[in-house]
Amino acid sequence: MSIPKTMRVAQLLAYKRPLEVREVPVPEPRGENVLIRIVGSGLCHSDLHFMDGAVPIIPSFPFTLGHENAGTIAAVGENVHAVQIGDPVVVFGGWSVKSDRFTRSGQEQLSDMNAWVGVGQPGGYADYLLVPTYRYLLPAQGLDLVEAAALTDAGLTPYRAVKKLVPVIYPGSAVVIIGAGGLGQFGVQYARLLLPAATTVVAVDVDSHSASRNLLAVKVPRASSTLLGLRRRYAKPIRQQDGRHASSSWVWPEAPCLSRPCP
Repeated sequence: MSIPKTMRVAQLLAYKRPLEVREVPVPEPRGENVLIRIVGSGLCHSDLHFMDGAVPIIPSFPFTLGHENAGTIAAVGENVHAVQIGDPVVVFGGWSVKSDRFTRSGQEQLSDMNAWVGVGQPGGYADYLLVPTYRYLLPAQGLDLVEAAALTDAGLTPYRAVKKLVPVIYPGSAVVIIGAGGLGQFGVQYARLLLPAATTVVAVDVDSHSASRNLLAVKVPRASSTLLGLRRRYAKPIRQQDGRHASSSWVWPEAPCLSRPCP
């Protein structure tokens, strides 16, 4: 398929304004760059905070949001040999151009948020996305690319959190997932899959109806219970669920409260 000279983008022209569809030139990949034809780009709750100016991080206007992206490879730079045109991929969004202890340890997402796709660099609310290097691409054969886009953030963030518990969870442990929203429902699934020694998985949320709906929607074994509570109110019902004073591990997979102080 030939690549057009221009593409559609949904851009933010100013804070507190709706996105506007515009035409811009299609970028040309060079060196390690890869041009992705976007199939799916997720709307993260953080994007809503970026749009209304609660988190005034946008480098300049107009700006293209979208940090949860999946698609197929449309073109590559002259130094790219690891992927082929047409390959389905998901795009890791924690980009960085720095050379520091984070990038050298494979944690580039911690290096420079201003370099993230859709945060400091043009994102995937577009027909095409220019990725700075093929290293940010993961194969996605067999996946629905529209659904897979959210895995790059909503799926990846709680995965990283839950995976940290693998070496410390022992038989009979209880795991508490704080927040059962877009990220938390992934966290419950990961806890069941990655932490089989945990006999109790508790999902805690301030909105019990929303939490129950999210957990039912994913169609996997649910958390042992869904609790409604804030701060210290968690402790007593969790002990009642466990029935003992066994050790509990807490995971907060949801994004920090960006528009107001966290409860």
